Amino acid sequence: MTNTEANSQWVEYLRYCARQSRVGWLEEGDGVGGAWINVAFSFNNAMFLTRPVDDSADLTRRIGSARDMAAHHAHKWLFFVFEPWLPQELRPEADRIFGAAGLPRLLQITAMAASKLLPPRRPLPDLEVRRIRGLELQHTAMEIQAKGYGIPVEPLYEIVAVGAGWNESEEHIEFGYVGYHRGEPVTTADVIALDSRLYVALVATDPRFQRRGYAEAIMRYALAEAAAATGVTRSDLHASAAGYPLYQAMGYETGPRFIAYGNF
Repeated sequence: MTNTEANSQWVEYLRYCARQSRVGWLEEGDGVGGAWINVAFSFNNAMFLTRPVDDSADLTRRIGSARDMAAHHAHKWLFFVFEPWLPQELRPEADRIFGAAGLPRLLQITAMAASKLLPPRRPLPDLEVRRIRGLELQHTAMEIQAKGYGIPVEPLYEIVAVGAGWNESEEHIEFGYVGYHRGEPVTTADVIALDSRLYVALVATDPRFQRRGYAEAIMRYALAEAAAATGVTRSDLHASAAGYPLYQAMGYETGPRFIAYGNF
């Protein structure tokens, strides 16, 4: 995975989400860009770099430009920094520079890619799988997300309300599924055909059912369905610290990191 690929994967996913939102916002500035679904849940209200940073003064200027662009919108937002685009000597200072601008370090995600998955390490659980179609299943998937990540569900319902949840208008674009165990919804995953690859997103499992193979089972199902429909087998994702061990075991190779500054 090249740096160019790793950066474009994440930015194109953010732009895709913003285009789905009926109140979405896309903008390009001088060295920064924005892609917002424009709702209270700030993770997908994103600012990002559009080219490498020269030095601390350049980074400070771009943070100011991002703040000016975001000032036209009422919601909180995150600034995702592609780490390879920071000079090596600047990286230890980045937290201080962002913190001085009122944007504390929040989290990091790691770019990962696989041309072919490894076989499962263990037998995977049987699931009843339903493709996400309609408001009820969209809400069900968001409820699993909320439980899995320990966040309130109401802001996630707003994502559905503005149309930024799942694209149901075109076949062979988005493959979102909910997995059921004995009639109870326990896990969910989404695969989007983006730019000649399959992008994996929104993987979550109810905490009561975690570490039993449900996330891997629903991911593999969604990827198989997407590959059968599109002919594409390469898949990419961006992993949190919690999801990283699973994806690595499935055969995903590690790429560069993004650091997110801001607040939820």
